[in-house]
Amino acid sequence: MAVEGTVARAEIDHFGDDPSSASVYAVRLDDGLLVPVTSRRALPADGQFSGELVIRGAVARELESRDLLPDAGSTVDQESKAGSAALAVAVAESLPMPVVDATVIPAGDTGATVTPSAHRAYVVKMTDQGSVDGDDASIGAAVDAMLSYWVTESDGGISSFGRVGPILGYDSAADYTPSQGCGLNDPFTIWNDALTLFPSVNFDDPGNHLIVLVGEECGHAGPVGVATIGSSLASGGPSILTYDPQTFRSTGAHELGHNFGLLHANLDTCAGPTICEYFDLYSPMGLSIGGTAFTPPALGTLYRAELGLTTSAEVSTVELASGETSLTQSFDLAPRSAATGLRGLLVTDPSTGITYSIDSRARTGRDAGAFYGSAYSLGSPAPTYPTGVVVERQAGLDATYLMTTTGPFVEGTTPRQVGAHGVGNSFSPSPQLKVTVNSIGATTKVTVELGQPQVTSAAPGISGMVKVGETVSATTNGWSVGTSFAYDWRVDDVSTGQTGSSFDIPGSAVGKTLTVKVTGSKAGYASATRDSAGSPVGPGTLSSSAAPGIAGTSSPGRAVTVSPGAWTSGATLAYDWRLDDVSTGAVDATFTIPATAGGKSLTVRVTGTKPGYTSLMKESSPVTVGLGTLTSGAPTISGAVRVAETVSAMTSGWTSGTSFTYDWRLDDVSTGQTGPSYAVPASADGKKLTVTVTGSKAGYVAVARESVASTVAKGILVAKTPTISGTAKVGRTLTAAAGTWTSGTALTYRWYAGTTAITKSSTSRTYKIAKAYKGKKLTVKVTGKKVGYTTVTRTSKATRAVAR
Repeated sequence: MAVEGTVARAEIDHFGDDPSSASVYAVRLDDGLLVPVTSRRALPADGQFSGELVIRGAVARELESRDLLPDAGSTVDQESKAGSAALAVAVAESLPMPVVDATVIPAGDTGATVTPSAHRAYVVKMTDQGSVDGDDASIGAAVDAMLSYWVTESDGGISSFGRVGPILGYDSAADYTPSQGCGLNDPFTIWNDALTLFPSVNFDDPGNHLIVLVGEECGHAGPVGVATIGSSLASGGPSILTYDPQTFRSTGAHELGHNFGLLHANLDTCAGPTICEYFDLYSPMGLSIGGTAFTPPALGTLYRAELGLTTSAEVSTVELASGETSLTQSFDLAPRSAATGLRGLLVTDPSTGITYSIDSRARTGRDAGAFYGSAYSLGSPAPTYPTGVVVERQAGLDATYLMTTTGPFVEGTTPRQVGAHGVGNSFSPSPQLKVTVNSIGATTKVTVELGQPQVTSAAPGISGMVKVGETVSATTNGWSVGTSFAYDWRVDDVSTGQTGSSFDIPGSAVGKTLTVKVTGSKAGYASATRDSAGSPVGPGTLSSSAAPGIAGTSSPGRAVTVSPGAWTSGATLAYDWRLDDVSTGAVDATFTIPATAGGKSLTVRVTGTKPGYTSLMKESSPVTVGLGTLTSGAPTISGAVRVAETVSAMTSGWTSGTSFTYDWRLDDVSTGQTGPSYAVPASADGKKLTVTVTGSKAGYVAVARESVASTVAKGILVAKTPTISGTAKVGRTLTAAAGTWTSGTALTYRWYAGTTAITKSSTSRTYKIAKAYKGKKLTVKVTGKKVGYTTVTRTSKATRAVAR
């Protein structure tokens, strides 16, 4: 069921032998109806509630009997027929509905300003829940005395607090027996019934209080009070009180304190599990102590400050001024119960931020009837409550805690806590706050000493890898919460000027010691400066995104470029071009491949350096250099192409440095001759002579070129003019001498007389002169023949005329 309203929180106080407290909740609807709810989390009093309640148990059965029960898992509105019926059953039967989902907006801060206002009490007494002893006049007088407590303690904040109309008796529709607490544990049903007696009164309006009285037997072992928690001195609200004249005034003052937003006055240090809550008996928000002579004590400084009742004449706030590091100040305090004078101090511990009140409790004036300082004791392990200086600490805005001291040791007894500090006692919760009681009399002199606390500190640390190029951070564990930090990064104890919480380590720091000096500051605290331990700075590690690459065509004479990849910013790169893993000496990013590199493995090494970093070398994958193309020209044959001549192959137009091999060919058949020159043999006569030249050079593809063919001419014989020896007479023999001819030449001879060939013995080298040639001049012709050569004839000189 979807419900909207405001949160009503009620505090149930049992002031018996085992005091206890419990909180119960309801959602107050617009018509004032209080719907009891249960919640797994605490709900702020007077908060705006918007959420869902579970319809279950007797509420669900009643709706089912009326045929109004919604389907399982569905949600109905509070104003629907089913919703209205469910709320009515829950209220009538006091059946809390569980809160399963809710948004609660806390009530706004009402501030500390108090506008005087009148309060009204509407009093009813239960006629069926135990017996409320006494007539209406005595009961009314007791109620009036209880109400007057708050008129007095508010110092005009409540201008009047009177009962409206007679005390009404009523019989609740909820039939609780005294053994069931008369409904005190489930107060919302009783309040819903009682509200009907005042149909024209809105108890949500400021200053309207509903007080329901039940018999004292409903409290069993002691007085009981229940009241809703308000938000300020202007708040009203309902309460239920067991009526016992001995405790009624104290119980009522306590419950009305709840209406105004106050919670309990407790012990700061508990002697036992049940000796804690309520056991500040210097406050009306502590236990309700029986006895007609006892009246609730005056409201302490902390609660008065919460309700906005203090003035500078009544309460002094002690604190360090801006820029002040210490303070010692003495005060003369009038009793807290006095009507005038300085009656309290509010002191905040500079180191913890906890506010303490300092009150003098003399059991005079308003406190003349208080339990503390009386001849009575609660007995061990409860504290003793003498007069003296009472110190209470603030806990939020709704509760206080009594700061006790330890009583004197008495042989055979257990030391007990003491609720007030005597002369010579000091209260010092931290080194920055000390309150000393100097004297107690008509006024009490106390001295307050304040010191600016120092920020709690610890040596900072350095987080991260302490090496060049890395970013490290300062760690500040163990410092006061809320501390702000300033940083000074230092290398070899010299400030770098860097003041951030992190530091980028430069190359200049390598091999040096890095520290960070941290200064912590906090408002109200003395700053502290701590140094970290030194950390040696290691060299940085250069990084490269990938191995370098070689861009371009890898051929002799072509230029290629290195692609180094992405390196650590600021790195300087050096290059080493290598062929077959031998450095070429080239160090530029671009490399022109030499002619000799064809077929070799080309790599480039890239070495990165940066000050403060360890150098890094990366090498490319190898690339095989392609073979170059030789520039070539057709060879020519130099020399006479004839038998017995030596010709040479001529090469021009080739790439410089080319080496040649030769293949001399006749009629395209290799002669086997491979030199640059060729002696033409006789066998070549008439054939076609060519030479094939093959050029080669390291790194280049070999090229073969052939010359134009030349027909081999016949050789020219070396011939000499023959000579004739002998006497030119008839009968004599002449001899021909051919002289030197080309080696291997075959010679033939022919003798002539004049121009006529002599037939007989004409081919002989010798000739016997016949008579017929008397008077003739004789010559000899020598003819030389050799394969591959042109035949040559040489004629000798003529002899003298042949004599008889």
